[in-house]
Amino acid sequence: MNDSRSSLCGYEWPADCGRVESLPNKVFQQSCCIRGSVKDAEYCVWHVDPAETDLKAVQILNDSRVSNEVAARTTPVGELLDGAIIRGMQLENAISFENTGLRGADLSDADLGKANLSSADLREADLSGADLGSADLSGANLQKADLSGADLSYANLSGADLENADLSSADLRRTNLSGVKFVETDLADADLRNIDFSDTELVGTDLSGADFFATDLSGADLRVADMSNVNLREADLSGADLGGTDLSDANLREADLSGADLGGVDLSDADLRNTNIDDTSVNGETTCTQLYEGYGDNDFIAKSTFSIRIKYPLVDSDFDSEDWDATARAYHNLKTLFGDHGLVGKARKKHVQERRARSLEAKAAGGWVARRYLGSLPSRIFTGYGVRIVNLGFWMVILFLISTAVYVSMGVEDTLIGNISYSVLAFTVAPPKVPTKVPFILCTQFIMMVETFFGTLSIVLLGYILGNRERF
Repeated sequence: MNDSRSSLCGYEWPADCGRVESLPNKVFQQSCCIRGSVKDAEYCVWHVDPAETDLKAVQILNDSRVSNEVAARTTPVGELLDGAIIRGMQLENAISFENTGLRGADLSDADLGKANLSSADLREADLSGADLGSADLSGANLQKADLSGADLSYANLSGADLENADLSSADLRRTNLSGVKFVETDLADADLRNIDFSDTELVGTDLSGADFFATDLSGADLRVADMSNVNLREADLSGADLGGTDLSDANLREADLSGADLGGVDLSDADLRNTNIDDTSVNGETTCTQLYEGYGDNDFIAKSTFSIRIKYPLVDSDFDSEDWDATARAYHNLKTLFGDHGLVGKARKKHVQERRARSLEAKAAGGWVARRYLGSLPSRIFTGYGVRIVNLGFWMVILFLISTAVYVSMGVEDTLIGNISYSVLAFTVAPPKVPTKVPFILCTQFIMMVETFFGTLSIVLLGYILGNRERF
C-alpha cells in the first residue's frame, strides 16, 4: 500500500482481491475495507483483533458504520463488513446487521442474542459457539458458515440458506426453520426438538446423532441425508421423501412414517416400536438387517464361520415382554410392507425375525422354561420357522455324512462308493438290506433306522418349506 493510503484499513476479503486503488474494478465477490485504521493498529475497528486494542466498543463500532442513506442505495447488501472480527464480544442487539455483508467474519463466541441479522451475507462466517438466541437470521445467506455449538434457540432462520453449513452440536430448540435450504448441511448432534421442518429441503444433510424428538418433518425432503443414530421418537415424518437416507440406529419409536418414501433407506438396528408405516413405499434397495432389540453396542461378540460373520449376544436383552411384543409387531408390519411391494426375500426374513421376537417375548415373560419358548426352538433350529431351506439343508448334510461315516467304518459295503450308495438309499427310501454281519450290528442298524426316519422326515419338511416360502 502506498504512503497516501497508509491511514486506511486496507483489509481484503478474500486475501487475493487486490489493493484499495483497484477496488472500483472488483466484482462483489471480493471486497477491500477503506475505513480509517485504529490508532497504533494496522486495521480499522471492525477488522482489528479485540486483543490488540481497547477501542473496540459498541459505540465506536456503530459510529464507523455507513449512513442509512448510503446503505439504502448500495446493493446487493447495504454495507460490506466482510472479514470483520467481533469474536467473543457482548453485542446482543446493540448493532443491527440487517442486509450487511459479513462474509468470512469471525463472530465466534460472540453474544448476539436478539440481534438483527436478517438478509445478512454470512457466507463462510465463523459463528461457532455464538449466542444467537432469539436472533433474527431470516433470509440470511449462511452457506459454508460454521455454526457448530451455537445457541440458536428461538432464533428466526426462516428462508435462510444453510447449504454446506456446519450446525453440529448447535442448539436449535424452538428455532423457526421454515423455508430453510439444507443441502449437505452438517447437523450432527444438533438439538432439533420441537422444530417445524414440514416441507423443508434437507437433501444430503448430515443429521447423525441429532435430536428430533416430536419434531414435525412431514413432507420434508430428506433424500440421501445421514440420519444415523438420530432421535426421531414421536416425530412426524408423514409424507417425507427419505429416499436413500441412512436411518440406521435411529430411534423412530412412536414416529409417524405414513405415506413416506423409504426407497433405499437403511433401517438396520432402528427402533420401530409402535411406529406408523402405513402406506409407505419401499424398493429393493431398502435394507433392514434387523431392528433394535435392546442390546447395546458392546453387548455382542463377533465370530467368523467360514465367510460368514456372526454376532452372538453376550448378555440378555434389556427388553421386557411388552418391548418384544412391540418389536414383533414392527417386524410383522415390515413383512407386510415388503410383501406388498413384491420383495418376497425381505418379507421372508422379517417373518423369521417376527417369529423369533415372539419366542423371546415368551422367554421374557416366563423365563427359559416357558413352554412357548421351548416349543419354538425346534422350528427355529431345524426349519427356520418353516421358510429357511439353509437350516434344514445343514441338518440333512450332517445326518448323511455321519451315517455314511458309520457305514464305511463298519464295512457295510465293500467299497466307499458302495457305502455312499447305501447311505443314499437309507436316506431317501428303505435300504436294500439290513446289515447283519458287521461289528456293533445293533449300533449300525440303529444309525440306519435313524437315517431312514429323519431322511424321510427331512424330505417331507423340504417340500413344506418350499411351499411355505411362496407365501412371501
